[in-house]
Amino acid sequence: MTSTEHPNANIATAFTNSVADTVKEAVYLSVGFSVLAAQKLQVRRHELQRYFEGLSPLAFARPMATQIEQRVDAALDDVQSRLPGQAAELLANARTAARKIVEPIAAAI
Repeated sequence: MTSTEHPNANIATAFTNSVADTVKEAVYLSVGFSVLAAQKLQVRRHELQRYFEGLSPLAFARPMATQIEQRVDAALDDVQSRLPGQAAELLANARTAARKIVEPIAAAI
């Protein structure tokens, strides 16, 4: 040991190196886990992409359209029941005509 060297210098250097190594390992672990998470997300994205490629976009719209149609029909039934005779008959005829136009189009889609 030289006269200018502090007696605890080796201990401080060893401690600093130990802390630096620990921080370095923590960074490596974080990067490693991040890479694993990114790979897992990519695999899941590919699985979902394959799943949705097999489905038609209309497969999502049909159930919603059916619910809307049921609600509109229920509302029109209520309105039709409150109308006087000729007006109720006119609405019933209009609804029948609309169904004749819409049903073939909906079936073709």
